Formats: sequence, structure tokens, C-alpha cells
Amino acid sequence: MFRPESHYLPVINNLIYKSLKQENMENFEFNEKKQYDFYLTKKHLVIFNIFDFHAAQGVEAKINLSEIEYIINQSGPLQKLFSI
Repeated sequence: MFRPESHYLPVINNLIYKSLKQENMENFEFNEKKQYDFYLTKKHLVIFNIFDFHAAQGVEAKINLSEIEYIINQSGPLQKLFSI
């Protein structure tokens, strides 16, 4: 999905935190992961199962695709969303 040399994980983690802050959820501590569960919409990469405790597992972080366009692998599956 992402360019190997892009160091995408810190970018994604920062954008998750930014999304949580917009939802007033930044006080909940989340453990940064090497892999996240996600789904795609036409405009967002939506990360879910961010938190390890049951009460907050429904929280989602929406990342606008335009914020990650520069780290997307040009020959990967996400690139197709930008050619629509």
C-alpha cells in the first residue's frame, strides 16, 4: 500500500493522533501498532480497533487520503483511488 522507503508508520500514527484529537479522544492512550485494521472510503483511510480496551474499540480514526498521497505506493491498490 505504501512506498517502502516512506517511513509511513510514524506518519499514520501521527494522523491517528490528529484524528483522535479532533474527536476529543486524545486523552485516551493508544499503543502505536505495526499493523492496523482499516477500511477505505472514497476520501478516507479509516483505522479501527485502535484501542486495546473494549469500551473504546468502536472508535475510528479517519485519515483524509490527500494527507497520505505522498507515501502511497504508485503501483499499489490505493493509487487507484486517486485516478477516479
